[in-house]
Amino acid sequence: MTAPRHVAWVNMQRWLEDLEKRGELLRITRPVKVELEAGCIADRLVKKGGPAVIFEKPELPDGTISSMPLVMNLFGTEKRTIRALGTKYVTDIGQRLVTMMKPDIATFAKRPWKSIPLVKDALSLPPKKVRKGACQQIIIDNPDVTKLPIPKTWPLDGGRFITLPLVVTRNPLNGEHNLGMYRSQIFGPKEVGLHWQTHKHAADHVAANAERNTEVESKNSKSSQINPKGSMPVAICIGGPPELIFSAIAPLPDNLEEY
Repeated sequence: MTAPRHVAWVNMQRWLEDLEKRGELLRITRPVKVELEAGCIADRLVKKGGPAVIFEKPELPDGTISSMPLVMNLFGTEKRTIRALGTKYVTDIGQRLVTMMKPDIATFAKRPWKSIPLVKDALSLPPKKVRKGACQQIIIDNPDVTKLPIPKTWPLDGGRFITLPLVVTRNPLNGEHNLGMYRSQIFGPKEVGLHWQTHKHAADHVAANAERNTEVESKNSKSSQINPKGSMPVAICIGGPPELIFSAIAPLPDNLEEY
């Protein structure tokens, strides 16, 4: 049975609870190494069409146990992916976006009632702004990303990579945000390396940031809102509802934010 068309998981916890109710979530309570071992287990589960897996005691490279669990293989089957998206077919969301971007004006003019679902979809698009989010419930004063259960999944990988990272950047020239998914490698306690191609929106934001900083330098501005040349604010989110994770990899138009 598929989920309703307009299902909203709201957060990752709801999705995990649904998986567990359906018997599609495996819990491993013994310590599992985040380097290679966890990835090996997840790889075998994916190839067998198996369940998602939670490693409740991820063992970090230094031998300590992370205080946070590690979950993998969240969307390892087509059936699970479709349910995560709340559709009947994987192409449904793409077709809805095409309908919104290129509506059939002639049909809607003759049968206005057929445009009601389209109007509802359009009205639900703008993101809601709030003063505080769930991600601010716990604030760590001196964060250390090496203490997160970030896996190294393949022997020849250069290190540990955040899987399914939601990378948020902002264009300083027009205020547009982008939510993308880019390779994020852990380099140190407070250093993460990001990789994006030159045609990606995040790369456009880097160029726009450099342009903005150059203009400010030429005017000898002392505005505190401008970052030093070469730097740009970036947020990397881990988790979130399935819909948001998939939107980060969707090929959306430049003027349509993934939120």
